[in-house]
Amino acid sequence: MNSPHSFSRRTFLKGSLAAVISAGIGSSLTLDKTPFRPAAAEASEQVFQSACPRNCYDSCSILSTVKDGVLKYVEGNPANTYTHGRLCAKGFSYTRSIYSPDRIKYPMRQVGRSSGKWERISWDEAFDIIAKQILSIKEEYGSTLPICLNKYSGNFNLLNYCVEGMMSSIGHTTRATGTPCWPAGIDAQTFDFGTIWNNDPEDLVNSKYLIIWGANPAWCSVHSMYLIEQAQRQGCKVVVIDPTLTQTASKADWYIQIKASTDGALALGMASYILEHDLVDRNWLQQNAKGYEEYFSNICVKTSPLNGRRRRPASRQASSRHWHRNTPRPSPQTSGSDTGCSAIQTAVRTSAASTRSLP
Repeated sequence: MNSPHSFSRRTFLKGSLAAVISAGIGSSLTLDKTPFRPAAAEASEQVFQSACPRNCYDSCSILSTVKDGVLKYVEGNPANTYTHGRLCAKGFSYTRSIYSPDRIKYPMRQVGRSSGKWERISWDEAFDIIAKQILSIKEEYGSTLPICLNKYSGNFNLLNYCVEGMMSSIGHTTRATGTPCWPAGIDAQTFDFGTIWNNDPEDLVNSKYLIIWGANPAWCSVHSMYLIEQAQRQGCKVVVIDPTLTQTASKADWYIQIKASTDGALALGMASYILEHDLVDRNWLQQNAKGYEEYFSNICVKTSPLNGRRRRPASRQASSRHWHRNTPRPSPQTSGSDTGCSAIQTAVRTSAASTRSLP
């Protein structure tokens, strides 16, 4: 084990921790759009191509200008057909974060739990504290399972996953899994489409009808919003369903403001309306879908031969506020007090017949 290429577990622990702690590379706020400069503009100036590692699927292409070893400014790469040379405020802020006096560059130890007082310690001291604690836990419990890793979000890149490798190297450990957002999206897409694959985001411009449900791309996916607006200019109708009048909702052709937590009622009402009016492509379903018969059976579209009432009430009440562009808003709140699907369908039908618009 004395090979020049071998290393001990302690060495791996040190290297992994150093990589994780030093991976907090930030940015600087240069909000002014700066024209692209070729690397050869000045002898001491270079332009590097990179991508934003933040937790955002856009993965924006970035051009970083470095002069005399200092990051001067960042800008979007115009060659990227999705981001079109644009960055969000966080992207433009990279230079500020890197040189911020508040950036943590060294190991820090809190003096007294919950005291809020921190002192700088050396790397060797930090490695020793962590390694001794790991060995102490293993000796006390007979395993490393009491050591729990709980992390998520922030930046997604190779260095940010070093900690998983380090934790695996010390033995069996406890991992916290799942998040409030990503698994929910995966489950929804898997149940709906069988997998989490989707078409190219740039294909949005070819849409004829877009329903944006509970999302605000004007803030959370700025590059998608550009494509949505382009599709809208080409005649696409944009419908936004959201309890809050967001910036995206203000640009919609049709905004439906539902009450919080009534999304399921509205969705069931829409499905019931589609089934009752035979707007289903059954041939396509037979060839491409599984389980739709069971789904249909759980939607209250059948009537009882005994009393003519619907068998399965989907919700006790569904209410929404809705308006279109080009007429006064807001519209009076429409609510149904009847039980069963009829209440939902009333809300859906009323929304469909509405002529109110956003200014």
